[in-house]
Amino acid sequence: MFNIKKILTSILLLSSSAYVSASNLDSICSSKEIVISGFTKHFKNNGRYAQEFGYNEINPGIGFACGVDKIASWNESVEIGAGRNSYRKESLYISYNITYPIHDRVEVGVRLIAANGYKQLSLSNNGWFAGPLLTTKIHLTDNWNINASLLPTIKSKNASGFVWVTLGYRF
Repeated sequence: MFNIKKILTSILLLSSSAYVSASNLDSICSSKEIVISGFTKHFKNNGRYAQEFGYNEINPGIGFACGVDKIASWNESVEIGAGRNSYRKESLYISYNITYPIHDRVEVGVRLIAANGYKQLSLSNNGWFAGPLLTTKIHLTDNWNINASLLPTIKSKNASGFVWVTLGYRF
């Protein structure tokens, strides 16, 4: 079962840390964003788990993204979060995101992500999955954005590809 109390407690402990105080965040983060996870869409129901139970396509979760730098026109951020994954397990993730603006409201790039809660996945290492996701971030307003990240199907590992959609609020 999704343990929101555990997740919120973890976020509270992180945010109360001396290293992650509001004043320190301002000096570390060039931008700050709350990330709300919501949906995934898998392309194939490969593997025993997917065929027996089907993937969980509604993935509630919450995260925090910190813009850390710019390399020329490229935007860099680090993101941490927690939620329910496609195997109906609680999952923590961290990602390094690098995107390039191709329009004043659109960025494309890569999310290098590591997430736990994936013991059923043939690509996991002790329940951890790590890899690159292609990503497109669309800025709806100055504060709101939608981020769609893609992992293509990996046929040699019998792993289904997916699209993961998040909503972000920049503050």
